[in-house]
Amino acid sequence: GFDAKDSALYGPENFRPTNLKLIGVHPNLLAETGDVTAILRAEFPENTPNTTLRIVPVHPWQWEHVIGAEFAREIAAGTIMDTGATLPVLPTLSLRTALTFHPGTSGHRLFIKTSVDATLTSTRRSMSRDSALGTPLVAAHLAGLGLPCDLLPEIAGCAYDGPKTNPRAVRGLSTLIRESTPRTAITAAALWYGPSRSLDRPRNYSILTGCAMRELGLQADIPEG
Repeated sequence: GFDAKDSALYGPENFRPTNLKLIGVHPNLLAETGDVTAILRAEFPENTPNTTLRIVPVHPWQWEHVIGAEFAREIAAGTIMDTGATLPVLPTLSLRTALTFHPGTSGHRLFIKTSVDATLTSTRRSMSRDSALGTPLVAAHLAGLGLPCDLLPEIAGCAYDGPKTNPRAVRGLSTLIRESTPRTAITAAALWYGPSRSLDRPRNYSILTGCAMRELGLQADIPEG
């Protein structure tokens, strides 16, 4: 399991980057909402490998302890591949969600949420297919409601879509990409109603919804998906 040595190597308390592995996955083994590969190629062209496989960012611990075991046959067949490419990120308090170390070509950083599948802070940190594929759809729906606040939306996600039924394998390739913000983020609990009962908020702030609050350590008691 994830031990003290791993915590010292990958924990956010160490203030050093983790190199996510950008692995290749055959399209027949992957379902996507949005296009994770296209986003990575557009934002980080120097890091993203040139391959016909789909690109999935995974945590190095996840590759060694989960994917290597659960997908040994696929790795041997070349339908899942260690491309050798990496992307440096800074882990947040949840560890499995990290902020890209450098801004992308757009000038912004991205949050990348991986399915580490390790027990951290009493909860097994993995990600269901429904969370990986459904969250960007929910974010897009909220963005179209004209809410009086800015959101930090998930813009793309991917998940395993092959014949395996083992829960660890089914969750093993789940990944989400979330936008970051150049402004100061506050929790939704900081919203208040003004005298007219209309929803008010401070200027130049972005609102974090439950998913983002959990990953940034602002609300640790929300159940994992």
